[in-house]
Amino acid sequence: MLATHRRDKILELLQEDGSAKVLDLAKLFKVTEVTIRQDLEKLDKDGLIIREHGGAYLKNIKDQVQTFSLTHQEHLDKKERIAAKCLEFIESGDTIILDSGSTTTEVAKKLRGMKSLTVITNALNIALMLGAEPGIEVIVTGGEFKPPTLSLTGQKAADFFKGLHVQKLFLATAGISLKAGLTYPSISDLVVKKAMIEAAETTYLVADSTKIGKAAFASLGALSLIDYIINTHHQYAKTNAVIIHDLAQKVANNHNEKHPELIKLTTAIFLFLHDLLNHMKKEEQILFPNIKQLVKNKSHKERAMYTTFGLIKESVRRMQKAHQAMSKDLKLLHELTNDYKLPEGSCNSYKYLFEKMKEFEADFLVHVYLENNILFPKALAEDEGLDENAFANLNCEK
Repeated sequence: MLATHRRDKILELLQEDGSAKVLDLAKLFKVTEVTIRQDLEKLDKDGLIIREHGGAYLKNIKDQVQTFSLTHQEHLDKKERIAAKCLEFIESGDTIILDSGSTTTEVAKKLRGMKSLTVITNALNIALMLGAEPGIEVIVTGGEFKPPTLSLTGQKAADFFKGLHVQKLFLATAGISLKAGLTYPSISDLVVKKAMIEAAETTYLVADSTKIGKAAFASLGALSLIDYIINTHHQYAKTNAVIIHDLAQKVANNHNEKHPELIKLTTAIFLFLHDLLNHMKKEEQILFPNIKQLVKNKSHKERAMYTTFGLIKESVRRMQKAHQAMSKDLKLLHELTNDYKLPEGSCNSYKYLFEKMKEFEADFLVHVYLENNILFPKALAEDEGLDENAFANLNCEK
């Protein structure tokens, strides 16, 4: 690892944990303590951290804790939209886990005023935010305090979840990558995240699109643990498809005399949305149930051949083919809209249509990326492994 890259990773850890010791960093990066001291001296000189005997800590960390302010406050508009969508999955009477983080903090803000809700969290800012709500019972884990994230972490925090069973977990992540799966800068968080997932019946990943393709320092594991990825799930497409279709018809009716190409655009939009909705229906009725069955079969390998053999591979092939077809449809939409360039004299509905189309396309591309590059390869790999075991078991029986 190059020195500049290592220093970036050290800074990531400090931004997550608040402080670090030279000895621990040397073991983590497999370099000498002298090398780590040189790294810390450079970061200190750059004004990013403050060195102390045996280690270093993040600059301005005391002020941050005293004001209860979080790092990673960028992309708040996306995080607010994700939080609003999360609210659709939370009902009175639920017991939920809220992970620490800026996006889950936005979720917590949306919970104010709810009744008969139990929230388990390792985030002290979330606990204080919801603790005074009369309709919400707040339970806080134990653990080591992490100043930058205002959270509790480590083995003690993880042990809190042993034996617990809750309906829903809203899980944060620093990044999503093909090789690493879900990733986190802080290694101490891994045991906590895994314990949370094991305690929850359903896990919702709250991650905005900027996390896609980004790998942090420590890997949590396969994305097969995740039931829904909130900012790319099907409900968004179903809701907004109706809005876009109606807007396209309205714009075509108002502007087709000056812009006859709008008739062709409206038809292309209809066909794209129609194909996408049918595609999602097949995923929900065929592919996703098979993948869930595949995971279930991991503990019943002798039955794998009869329940998933060939189904995953064929379903994935069809879904990937559909992705290619819809990507071509998107290129046509770009041609017909001149890359969403508004003509002169466009009305507000015209502007809103193009804004919604760009937003919809961005969500669609993230959806396709996650399936083609992460979900499908992992499902195929597990399916092949189970099929081999199934045949081996059958041969043994013979």
